[in-house]
Amino acid sequence: MTEATKFYFVGNKLGIDFANTKIAVNGKQIELLEQFSDLAAWALSAGLISAEEADESLGNWKESGQSILGHALNFRAVIHEMIVGLASGASVDDEALDSINDQLKLNNGNTEIVRSETGFEKVHRADYRDPEQILTAVAESVADLLAYGDLSLIRKCENPECVLYFYDTTKNHKRRWCSMAACGNRAKAR
Repeated sequence: MTEATKFYFVGNKLGIDFANTKIAVNGKQIELLEQFSDLAAWALSAGLISAEEADESLGNWKESGQSILGHALNFRAVIHEMIVGLASGASVDDEALDSINDQLKLNNGNTEIVRSETGFEKVHRADYRDPEQILTAVAESVADLLAYGDLSLIRKCENPECVLYFYDTTKNHKRRWCSMAACGNRAKAR
């Protein structure tokens, strides 16, 4: 299993965090999803699958893993382009919607009602024995963002060298950095 801590979860939305799996370090593009095990590690880090499910995915999908990774990278490119456009005020094109809808059609989970501390909760249970479901969870997140989110709150980190995006959930909607620990502190130090 690839080290899970190399991923950035600063986007406040799963779909944005998935788009943030290609980063820049010192002006050089860095691909965090180089092999199928990286996709499984990202899903583990995102809380989509357990360590056992990640190991099972790696074992069961060796032959199709590269194909699934290729599909994931193409899907990420569509989502990233959409997020970049939304952050600059553009609308979502039909190609992006078609790609999201195509992925949503592959959903093979079920919805359950479970007891919670305050009563009941509706929970979707995806079948992650099929690694394609990782992308379906991402598509669900993007669909929820488009349908229920305030698209004006999608922002790029203000550090010109940073390529990360986020959904600003701060009270006053004035967040500027992907994280204060990284780009925010660097800006203050300057």
